[in-house]
Amino acid sequence: MKLITICLLLLSFGLQAQREYNVLPKWKKGDVRYAKHVASSTVSVNGEVIQSTDVTSNYTIKVLEIGEFYTLEFTQKSDQYDIDVSINDGSQDSMQVLMNELMSIISELSSEFKFKVLLDKENGQAFELLNSDEFIELVKEGSKAVFEEIVKFNNREKVDLDDRVNEYLEEVSPQMIETILNGLNYLFQCYTFVCEINGETSEEVMVHDINTLGAMGDTEVPAIVSVASTKRGSTLDILVDYQYDQTEFLKVIRNSSPDFSEMQTKDFILEEVQEFEFDMKSTWPNSSMSSVTFQMTFPDDSGMVRVEDFTTVVYSKTP
Repeated sequence: MKLITICLLLLSFGLQAQREYNVLPKWKKGDVRYAKHVASSTVSVNGEVIQSTDVTSNYTIKVLEIGEFYTLEFTQKSDQYDIDVSINDGSQDSMQVLMNELMSIISELSSEFKFKVLLDKENGQAFELLNSDEFIELVKEGSKAVFEEIVKFNNREKVDLDDRVNEYLEEVSPQMIETILNGLNYLFQCYTFVCEINGETSEEVMVHDINTLGAMGDTEVPAIVSVASTKRGSTLDILVDYQYDQTEFLKVIRNSSPDFSEMQTKDFILEEVQEFEFDMKSTWPNSSMSSVTFQMTFPDDSGMVRVEDFTTVVYSKTP
């Protein structure tokens, strides 16, 4: 489980430090960066790995225009998508299988599409997909067969199937677009932090899943985020630690399944840390790393599940 997209709140518990520094983009028109995003995930039950996933994606990001906002063009291509499942216990229902297939098709279609977005200069986050209609039409044509199966799964009448597919696509399009924006914003998380040079601050935030089409997409969890920074010449190293509200996260777990209704805060662990290396001259990130660990023991002591996610991103001026 990856809870990574940050919505900063006003409440701050900042510590005294030497100097405040806003990590903000100050890019030039025509700037180009290439980002290699590598994500690995393992799921184990009682110490035995039952699933491992490795995804490598390559982004090309170009600054097209600079005005009130930045206009960016970016492409994303997944070079590798390997899933090894050692145990298939049939726990995934048919709808989940269909949704996974849909996401796979969307990923494939996205690899050749040039997304154009508006990005806020004040927080380095993309907020509008300018060519969303074009992309949705591409998805509609490319994944029509899966949409038809989803419509049938939801017990819709067979007549006017095109209308039903259009209706469903209209329902999921906002989440689909938000997920695309979140994927780019994940690369630019360093811009969401206010650092104290060679110091540390803490803020209360709300976090939610990057994939708004996923099971956790509509759930937010409060956390205290501590941000420490160290300056090395023109390079700023940023270390971020997340302390999630255990009580609120317990509610999320209990609501996810009736099997977890008796679970207590002592039955799970959620840890997340991030590291960023930021170039203060170019105002582009050099690299980032994220590590998330979630461990849960079932209330009846029937077993333990452990999920570990590890992600790295390396940015460069050349492919």
